[in-house]
Amino acid sequence: MNLRKDYQENRSRYYLSFVILMTIIILVKDIHRGEFWFSDAPRHAMDGVFLLDFIKDFPILHIVDYIAQYYTKYPALGIGYYPPFFALVEAGFFALFGISVVSSRLTVLFFALIAVTFWFKLIRQIFNEKIALFSSILFVTTPFIVQWAKSAMLEMPALAMIMLSVYLFYNFIELNKPRYGLYTVLAISASVYTKQTSVFILLTFFLYFIFTKSYKRMMSKDMIFLSLSLFFLILPLVFFTLRYGQMNIAQSIGSVSAQSRLLFLKPWLFYPKALSEALTIPMLMLCIISIFFIFIRKDYKQSVLFLAWILGFYLTFSYLKGKDTRYIYFWLPPYALFAALILNEISWRIKKIPVASLLLMMLCIYQFVLAIQTRIPLVQGYEEAAQYIVDRGEERVFFQGSGLGNGNFIFYIRKLDKGRRMVVFRGDKILASSSVYSKYLLVEHAKTLDDTYTLLKAYGTRYFVIEEQSDFNIKAFEMLRQALESDNFTLEKKIKLCNEDSRNKNQMLLIYRMNGDIPEMREDIHIRLPIIGSEIRVPLKTLPDFYTPSEEKITLHRESFRKDK
Repeated sequence: MNLRKDYQENRSRYYLSFVILMTIIILVKDIHRGEFWFSDAPRHAMDGVFLLDFIKDFPILHIVDYIAQYYTKYPALGIGYYPPFFALVEAGFFALFGISVVSSRLTVLFFALIAVTFWFKLIRQIFNEKIALFSSILFVTTPFIVQWAKSAMLEMPALAMIMLSVYLFYNFIELNKPRYGLYTVLAISASVYTKQTSVFILLTFFLYFIFTKSYKRMMSKDMIFLSLSLFFLILPLVFFTLRYGQMNIAQSIGSVSAQSRLLFLKPWLFYPKALSEALTIPMLMLCIISIFFIFIRKDYKQSVLFLAWILGFYLTFSYLKGKDTRYIYFWLPPYALFAALILNEISWRIKKIPVASLLLMMLCIYQFVLAIQTRIPLVQGYEEAAQYIVDRGEERVFFQGSGLGNGNFIFYIRKLDKGRRMVVFRGDKILASSSVYSKYLLVEHAKTLDDTYTLLKAYGTRYFVIEEQSDFNIKAFEMLRQALESDNFTLEKKIKLCNEDSRNKNQMLLIYRMNGDIPEMREDIHIRLPIIGSEIRVPLKTLPDFYTPSEEKITLHRESFRKDK
C-alpha cells in the first residue's frame, strides 16, 4: 500500500505512535542515572519488593507474622500510608527485570504510556486528531510532568488511572457504551488504590452531571448500581485508612477547627500560584486565550468535562489542609488541552500557513527541548555503602540518617542480600521514634549517653552506618554521634554522597565498626509503626532465616505516643 495513502487513512495511528515514541524518548533518557532522589520513592520501591516476596513466599497462614518480620528486617515500607496498586504493578516489573531503580522507573514509564494513549483517544473523540496530537505533546513535554514521571513516585501512575477513568466515563455517558460503566468503576478504583487523593475525580464527574443538567442520568438505576459497586470496591481502603491511617488523615484534612482557616483567601490562592509556576509561560498564555474565547462565546459543550475537571481539582485540593506543589500534577492535563484549542480560536494564515498551528509547533519544540534537558537530582552512595556491609558478611546493620537515606540504604540491602538474611535496625526506630516527620509524635528512648550505648549493644550489631549531617536537632541522635566517636567504635569508611541538593551537596556517609566482641542480640525488638500508632514486638530468634514462622506470637500493641516538649 502507498505510504502516503496509508498515512491519510490511518493518520490517528501515526499521530499516537509519534506521541508514544516521544514519551519513551523523554522518559528513558537518564533512566539509569543515580539512585532514588525523593524520600518517598525508595518506599514505593520497597513496597513493590515486599509484594513480590509476599507472592513468592505466599505465607497465607501467617500473614501478620510475615508482615511484622518483614517490616522488622526492612523498615522502609510505605504500605499502610500509601495504597498498594502501584506496588503490585511494580512487583511485576521487578519479577521481569530484577530489583533495581531502573525497573521501578520503567513501571512509571508504563503508566505514562497509558496516560498519553487514553488522553489522545479521548481528545480525538471529543475534538479531532490534530488537537489530540498537540495536546498530548504539550502534556508529555511539560517539564513539571517530566520531572515526576522520571521518578518512582505515584503522581504519574495515579494520573494515568485518572485519565483512563475520564476516557471510560466519557464513552459510557456520551457515547452510550454500557460496558464502559463497569470499566469506569474499575479504573476509578485503581486510581484511588494508587493514591487516595485521586478521589477528586468523583467530584469532577458529579460536576459534569450538574453542568450538563443530566440529573435523570445521574439518578438512573445503572448509575446507582455502579456507584454502589464503586463504594464496595474502595470500602476496604476506606476502612483501612480510617482504622490505621489517622496520621494520613490528619496531615491531609486536619481537624474541623483547622478547616476554619480555609475561610481566608490564602489557601485558595495556593494552587493557582503553583499552576503559574508549573506551566511554561507560552503554554499558560495560550490557555488563557482559549478559555477567554470559550467563555466569551459561551460555547462550553465540548469543554465542559475539562472545566469540571479543573473545578473539581480546585475545590478538593484547596479545601484540604495539606498543600503540596506536587498535587498540581493532577490539574495539568486540561490545560494542555486548552492550549491546543488555540487551533479553534485563531483562524489567521500567513502565506496559507495557519498561525495557530505554527504557534503550537513552535511551543511543542520549545517544550521538547526543555523536557529533554529536565533531570532529576543526582543521588548516589547508598548502594556503595550497602555493598560494603553485605561484603562484610554481617547479618545485622544499624543505620541512622534522613528519610531519603534510610529508604535507599534499606532498598539496596534487600537488593544485594540475595538470601534475605540481613536485618536493618534504624536509629529513628530504636533511639527515638516519630511519625511521618522527624519530630511529629516524637519519643526519645535514649535519655543519656549510657542509655545510647546500652541500646546499641542490645541489638548485637557490629556495623553502624550514619549520615554525617542528618540529626534533625534531636538529642537522642546527637548522643549517638558522641557514642560513635568514643573509643568503643572505629570509623572504618567514608563515602561521599553525591546529592545535587545544595543543602546536602557535601554530605558524607560514615561507616563505624564496634570494637571488641559483639554481645548477644536481645530477645525481642520493639519497632514503632509510624502510621498505625502502634508498637510491634517481634521475637528475633529465627529472624535471619527468612521466612520462618515464629514460635512466639507477634504482638501488636496499640499505644498513645506523646510528643516530647
